[in-house]
Amino acid sequence: MNQDIYVSVICNAYNQEKYIEDALKSFVNQKTQYKYEVFVHDDASTDKTGLIIKKYAEQYPDIIKPILEKENQYSQFKKNGKGGISKDIVFPKCNGKYICFCEGDDYWLSDQVIEKKISFLENNIDYVACLTRTKFYDAKLNKFFGFSNSSEIEYDYKFIDALYFLSHTTGWMIRKEIFTSDKYPINSPANKFGDSYFGFYTTLCGKVRYFPEVMSVWRKNIDGSWTIRHSKESVESKMNFYLMKINFYKYLKDVCPNEYKRNLNYIFLSYKIKYNELRKRKFLVLYNKVLRKLNKSEYNLRRD
Repeated sequence: MNQDIYVSVICNAYNQEKYIEDALKSFVNQKTQYKYEVFVHDDASTDKTGLIIKKYAEQYPDIIKPILEKENQYSQFKKNGKGGISKDIVFPKCNGKYICFCEGDDYWLSDQVIEKKISFLENNIDYVACLTRTKFYDAKLNKFFGFSNSSEIEYDYKFIDALYFLSHTTGWMIRKEIFTSDKYPINSPANKFGDSYFGFYTTLCGKVRYFPEVMSVWRKNIDGSWTIRHSKESVESKMNFYLMKINFYKYLKDVCPNEYKRNLNYIFLSYKIKYNELRKRKFLVLYNKVLRKLNKSEYNLRRD
Protein backbone atom coordinates (compact mmCIF):
# COMPACT_ATOMS: atom_id res chain seq x y z
CA MET A 1 0.00 0.00 0.00
CA ASN A 2 1.19 3.52 -0.84
CA GLN A 3 1.01 5.19 2.59
CA ASP A 4 0.88 8.63 0.94
CA ILE A 5 -2.58 7.85 -0.39
CA TYR A 6 -5.35 8.04 2.18
CA VAL A 7 -8.38 7.31 0.03
CA SER A 8 -9.08 5.67 -3.34
CA VAL A 9 -12.29 6.65 -5.10
CA ILE A 10 -13.86 4.15 -7.51
CA CYS A 11 -15.85 5.72 -10.36
CA ASN A 12 -17.38 3.50 -13.06
CA ALA A 13 -18.71 5.08 -16.23
CA TYR A 14 -20.37 4.06 -19.48
CA ASN A 15 -21.86 6.43 -22.09
CA GLN A 16 -22.22 9.26 -19.59
CA GLU A 17 -20.84 12.20 -21.54
CA LYS A 18 -23.74 14.39 -20.29
CA TYR A 19 -22.87 13.77 -16.64
CA ILE A 20 -19.29 12.56 -16.18
CA GLU A 21 -17.84 16.08 -15.93
CA ASP A 22 -20.01 16.84 -12.89
CA ALA A 23 -18.48 13.82 -11.15
CA LEU A 24 -14.91 14.65 -12.19
CA LYS A 25 -15.23 18.29 -11.10
CA SER A 26 -16.54 17.22 -7.71
CA PHE A 27 -13.49 14.97 -7.28
CA VAL A 28 -10.76 17.43 -8.24
CA ASN A 29 -12.35 20.30 -6.29
CA GLN A 30 -11.99 18.56 -2.92
CA LYS A 31 -10.37 20.73 -0.25
CA THR A 32 -8.40 18.38 1.96
CA GLN A 33 -5.06 17.88 3.67
CA TYR A 34 -5.18 14.19 2.70
CA LYS A 35 -3.79 12.82 -0.54
CA TYR A 36 -6.29 10.87 -2.64
CA GLU A 37 -6.69 9.15 -6.01
CA VAL A 38 -9.69 8.58 -8.28
CA PHE A 39 -9.83 5.54 -10.54
CA VAL A 40 -12.25 6.34 -13.36
CA HIS A 41 -13.18 3.20 -15.28
CA ASP A 42 -14.69 3.79 -18.72
CA ASP A 43 -16.25 0.56 -19.97
CA ALA A 44 -15.63 1.12 -23.71
CA SER A 45 -18.15 3.96 -24.06
CA THR A 46 -19.38 4.71 -27.56
CA ASP A 47 -19.84 8.43 -26.87
CA LYS A 48 -17.35 11.09 -25.64
CA THR A 49 -17.12 9.83 -22.04
CA GLY A 50 -13.59 8.47 -22.56
CA LEU A 51 -12.36 11.73 -24.12
CA ILE A 52 -13.64 13.77 -21.17
CA ILE A 53 -11.94 11.41 -18.72
CA LYS A 54 -8.67 11.70 -20.67
CA LYS A 55 -8.86 15.50 -20.54
CA TYR A 56 -9.22 15.51 -16.76
CA ALA A 57 -6.49 12.90 -16.37
CA GLU A 58 -4.12 15.17 -18.29
CA GLN A 59 -5.08 18.21 -16.21
CA TYR A 60 -5.02 16.40 -12.85
CA PRO A 61 -2.58 13.48 -13.25
CA ASP A 62 -2.00 13.15 -9.50
CA ILE A 63 -5.72 12.66 -8.86
CA ILE A 64 -7.50 11.19 -11.90
CA LYS A 65 -6.28 7.69 -12.84
CA PRO A 66 -8.11 6.55 -15.99
CA ILE A 67 -8.87 2.93 -16.87
CA LEU A 68 -10.10 2.98 -20.48
CA GLU A 69 -11.39 -0.31 -21.83
CA LYS A 70 -11.37 -1.24 -25.52
CA GLU A 71 -13.96 -3.98 -24.99
CA ASN A 72 -17.03 -3.73 -22.75
CA GLN A 73 -16.31 -5.64 -19.54
CA TYR A 74 -19.81 -5.51 -18.06
CA SER A 75 -21.18 -7.61 -20.91
CA GLN A 76 -18.33 -10.11 -20.46
CA PHE A 77 -18.96 -10.47 -16.74
CA LYS A 78 -22.69 -10.88 -17.36
CA LYS A 79 -22.04 -13.48 -20.06
CA ASN A 80 -19.70 -15.47 -17.82
CA GLY A 81 -21.97 -15.15 -14.81
CA LYS A 82 -19.20 -14.09 -12.43
CA GLY A 83 -16.93 -11.19 -11.56
CA GLY A 84 -17.48 -7.46 -11.38
CA ILE A 85 -15.81 -4.26 -12.54
CA SER A 86 -15.21 -2.69 -9.12
CA LYS A 87 -14.12 -5.93 -7.44
CA ASP A 88 -11.99 -7.48 -10.19
CA ILE A 89 -10.67 -4.54 -12.22
CA VAL A 90 -10.55 -1.39 -10.09
CA PHE A 91 -10.21 -2.50 -6.47
CA PRO A 92 -6.85 -4.32 -6.96
CA LYS A 93 -5.34 -1.01 -8.16
CA CYS A 94 -6.44 0.99 -5.11
CA ASN A 95 -3.63 2.24 -2.87
CA GLY A 96 -5.74 4.05 -0.30
CA LYS A 97 -6.36 3.25 3.32
CA TYR A 98 -10.03 4.01 2.65
CA ILE A 99 -12.41 3.38 -0.27
CA CYS A 100 -15.16 5.62 -1.67
CA PHE A 101 -17.59 5.09 -4.56
CA CYS A 102 -19.26 7.46 -7.00
CA GLU A 103 -20.68 6.40 -10.37
CA GLY A 104 -20.03 8.52 -13.44
CA ASP A 105 -23.59 9.83 -13.56
CA ASP A 106 -23.60 10.82 -9.88
CA TYR A 107 -21.52 13.50 -8.14
CA TRP A 108 -20.44 14.94 -4.80
CA LEU A 109 -22.09 18.15 -3.64
CA SER A 110 -19.52 19.14 -1.04
CA ASP A 111 -15.80 19.90 -1.35
CA GLN A 112 -15.40 18.50 2.20
CA VAL A 113 -16.35 14.86 1.47
CA ILE A 114 -12.82 13.51 1.83
CA GLU A 115 -11.66 15.83 4.60
CA LYS A 116 -14.64 15.24 6.90
CA LYS A 117 -14.81 11.49 6.51
CA ILE A 118 -11.10 10.74 6.77
CA SER A 119 -10.78 13.03 9.78
CA PHE A 120 -13.55 11.10 11.54
CA LEU A 121 -12.15 7.65 10.75
CA GLU A 122 -8.57 8.65 11.61
CA ASN A 123 -9.73 9.85 15.03
CA ASN A 124 -12.17 6.99 15.68
CA ILE A 125 -10.33 3.74 15.03
CA ASP A 126 -13.22 1.68 16.44
CA TYR A 127 -15.34 2.67 13.42
CA VAL A 128 -14.97 0.77 10.15
CA ALA A 129 -16.88 3.26 8.00
CA CYS A 130 -18.88 6.45 7.90
CA LEU A 131 -21.48 7.83 5.53
CA THR A 132 -23.46 10.96 4.71
CA ARG A 133 -26.85 11.60 3.13
CA THR A 134 -27.42 11.50 -0.62
CA LYS A 135 -29.91 13.66 -2.50
CA PHE A 136 -32.00 11.98 -5.22
CA TYR A 137 -32.55 13.57 -8.63
CA ASP A 138 -34.92 12.35 -11.35
CA ALA A 139 -33.28 13.10 -14.72
CA LYS A 140 -36.51 12.40 -16.62
CA LEU A 141 -38.64 14.78 -14.52
CA ASN A 142 -35.71 17.19 -14.02
CA LYS A 143 -36.22 17.60 -10.28
CA PHE A 144 -34.98 16.46 -6.88
CA PHE A 145 -37.34 14.08 -5.08
CA GLY A 146 -35.89 12.80 -1.81
CA PHE A 147 -32.94 11.57 0.24
CA SER A 148 -31.23 8.28 1.03
CA ASN A 149 -32.04 8.73 4.73
CA SER A 150 -34.62 10.98 6.38
CA SER A 151 -32.75 11.30 9.68
CA GLU A 152 -31.27 14.73 10.40
CA ILE A 153 -29.58 13.42 13.52
CA GLU A 154 -26.12 11.83 13.66
CA TYR A 155 -26.25 8.19 14.79
CA ASP A 156 -24.62 4.76 14.49
CA TYR A 157 -25.84 3.11 11.30
CA LYS A 158 -26.91 -0.52 11.93
CA PHE A 159 -27.59 -3.68 9.94
CA ILE A 160 -31.33 -2.89 9.99
CA ASP A 161 -30.61 0.43 8.23
CA ALA A 162 -28.65 -1.38 5.53
CA LEU A 163 -31.47 -3.88 5.21
CA TYR A 164 -33.83 -1.09 4.15
CA PHE A 165 -31.13 0.67 2.08
CA LEU A 166 -31.06 3.88 4.12
CA SER A 167 -27.92 5.00 2.31
CA HIS A 168 -26.42 5.31 -1.15
CA THR A 169 -23.01 4.22 -2.41
CA THR A 170 -21.95 7.85 -3.04
CA GLY A 171 -22.23 8.55 0.70
CA TRP A 172 -19.85 5.88 2.00
CA MET A 173 -16.21 5.82 3.05
CA ILE A 174 -14.97 2.40 4.22
CA ARG A 175 -11.68 1.09 5.56
CA LYS A 176 -10.06 -0.92 2.78
CA GLU A 177 -9.33 -3.94 4.97
CA ILE A 178 -13.08 -4.49 5.38
CA PHE A 179 -13.22 -5.76 1.81
CA THR A 180 -10.72 -8.51 2.63
CA SER A 181 -12.28 -9.42 5.99
CA ASP A 182 -13.61 -12.93 6.68
CA LYS A 183 -16.98 -11.28 7.30
CA TYR A 184 -16.93 -9.90 3.74
CA PRO A 185 -16.71 -13.18 1.76
CA ILE A 186 -15.56 -12.65 -1.81
CA ASN A 187 -17.77 -15.48 -3.09
CA SER A 188 -20.91 -14.16 -1.43
CA PRO A 189 -24.08 -13.91 -3.55
CA ALA A 190 -23.97 -10.17 -2.79
CA ASN A 191 -21.15 -9.72 -5.28
CA LYS A 192 -23.63 -10.31 -8.08
CA PHE A 193 -25.38 -7.06 -7.15
CA GLY A 194 -22.47 -4.65 -7.29
CA ASP A 195 -21.55 -1.97 -4.78
CA SER A 196 -25.02 -1.26 -3.40
CA TYR A 197 -24.91 -4.30 -1.08
CA PHE A 198 -21.66 -3.65 0.79
CA GLY A 199 -23.60 -1.88 3.56
CA PHE A 200 -24.76 -5.25 4.91
CA TYR A 201 -21.27 -6.63 5.41
CA THR A 202 -19.77 -3.37 6.58
CA THR A 203 -22.20 -3.21 9.50
CA LEU A 204 -21.31 -6.81 10.37
CA CYS A 205 -17.62 -5.90 10.48
CA GLY A 206 -17.87 -3.05 12.97
CA LYS A 207 -19.36 0.31 13.88
CA VAL A 208 -20.55 2.71 11.17
CA ARG A 209 -21.26 6.40 11.74
CA TYR A 210 -24.01 8.27 9.88
CA PHE A 211 -23.83 12.04 9.38
CA PRO A 212 -26.94 13.94 8.23
CA GLU A 213 -25.05 16.32 5.92
CA VAL A 214 -26.15 16.03 2.30
CA MET A 215 -22.88 15.55 0.39
CA SER A 216 -23.78 13.75 -2.84
CA VAL A 217 -26.38 13.37 -5.60
CA TRP A 218 -27.73 10.18 -7.18
CA ARG A 219 -29.34 10.55 -10.59
CA LYS A 220 -32.33 8.35 -11.44
CA ASN A 221 -33.78 7.51 -14.87
CA ILE A 222 -30.56 7.99 -16.80
CA ASP A 223 -30.57 6.55 -20.32
CA GLY A 224 -28.45 3.41 -20.33
CA SER A 225 -28.50 3.03 -16.54
CA TRP A 226 -28.89 -0.41 -14.95
CA THR A 227 -32.45 0.43 -13.82
CA ILE A 228 -33.55 1.38 -17.35
CA ARG A 229 -31.82 -1.63 -18.90
CA HIS A 230 -33.32 -4.01 -16.33
CA SER A 231 -36.85 -2.72 -16.98
CA LYS A 232 -36.48 -3.65 -20.67
CA GLU A 233 -35.12 -7.15 -20.09
CA SER A 234 -37.05 -10.33 -20.81
CA VAL A 235 -39.24 -12.05 -18.23
CA GLU A 236 -36.71 -14.89 -18.01
CA SER A 237 -33.86 -12.46 -17.35
CA LYS A 238 -35.87 -10.77 -14.59
CA MET A 239 -36.66 -14.18 -13.13
CA ASN A 240 -32.95 -14.98 -12.94
CA PHE A 241 -32.36 -11.65 -11.21
CA TYR A 242 -35.01 -12.34 -8.56
CA LEU A 243 -33.66 -15.85 -8.10
CA MET A 244 -30.24 -14.36 -7.30
CA LYS A 245 -31.95 -12.01 -4.83
CA ILE A 246 -33.69 -14.97 -3.17
CA ASN A 247 -30.36 -16.82 -2.83
CA PHE A 248 -28.69 -13.71 -1.45
CA TYR A 249 -31.26 -13.10 1.28
CA LYS A 250 -31.31 -16.79 2.11
CA TYR A 251 -27.53 -16.57 2.56
CA LEU A 252 -27.81 -13.36 4.56
CA LYS A 253 -30.20 -14.99 7.03
CA ASP A 254 -27.43 -17.42 7.95
CA VAL A 255 -24.85 -14.73 8.75
CA CYS A 256 -26.86 -11.83 10.19
CA PRO A 257 -27.63 -11.18 13.89
CA ASN A 258 -30.64 -13.15 15.17
CA GLU A 259 -32.60 -9.98 15.95
CA TYR A 260 -32.91 -9.20 12.23
CA LYS A 261 -33.87 -12.63 10.90
CA ARG A 262 -37.59 -11.83 11.05
CA ASN A 263 -37.10 -8.68 8.95
CA LEU A 264 -34.99 -10.63 6.49
CA ASN A 265 -37.64 -13.28 6.19
CA TYR A 266 -40.24 -10.72 5.10
CA ILE A 267 -37.94 -9.43 2.37
CA PHE A 268 -36.99 -12.98 1.36
CA LEU A 269 -40.66 -13.88 0.96
CA SER A 270 -41.42 -10.70 -0.98
CA TYR A 271 -38.84 -11.66 -3.61
CA LYS A 272 -40.19 -15.20 -3.76
CA ILE A 273 -43.63 -13.72 -4.51
CA LYS A 274 -42.16 -11.49 -7.26
CA TYR A 275 -40.33 -14.47 -8.73
CA ASN A 276 -43.46 -16.64 -8.71
CA GLU A 277 -45.50 -13.84 -10.31
CA LEU A 278 -43.00 -13.67 -13.16
CA ARG A 279 -42.97 -17.45 -13.48
CA LYS A 280 -46.76 -17.40 -13.73
CA ARG A 281 -46.57 -14.68 -16.39
CA LYS A 282 -44.03 -16.71 -18.35
CA PHE A 283 -46.31 -19.75 -18.16
CA LEU A 284 -49.31 -17.73 -19.38
CA VAL A 285 -47.32 -16.33 -22.31
CA LEU A 286 -46.24 -19.85 -23.27
CA TYR A 287 -49.77 -21.20 -22.75
CA ASN A 288 -51.31 -18.53 -24.99
CA LYS A 289 -48.66 -19.12 -27.63
CA VAL A 290 -49.39 -22.86 -27.68
CA LEU A 291 -53.14 -22.17 -27.67
CA ARG A 292 -52.85 -19.88 -30.70
CA LYS A 293 -50.90 -22.57 -32.55
CA LEU A 294 -53.54 -25.21 -31.70
CA ASN A 295 -56.38 -22.93 -32.81
CA LYS A 296 -54.57 -22.17 -36.04
CA SER A 297 -53.97 -25.88 -36.68
CA GLU A 298 -57.62 -26.69 -35.98
CA TYR A 299 -58.73 -23.90 -38.32
CA ASN A 300 -56.49 -25.24 -41.11
CA LEU A 301 -57.84 -28.78 -40.60
CA ARG A 302 -61.42 -27.53 -40.90
CA ARG A 303 -60.59 -25.74 -44.12
CA ASP A 304 -59.09 -28.92 -45.52
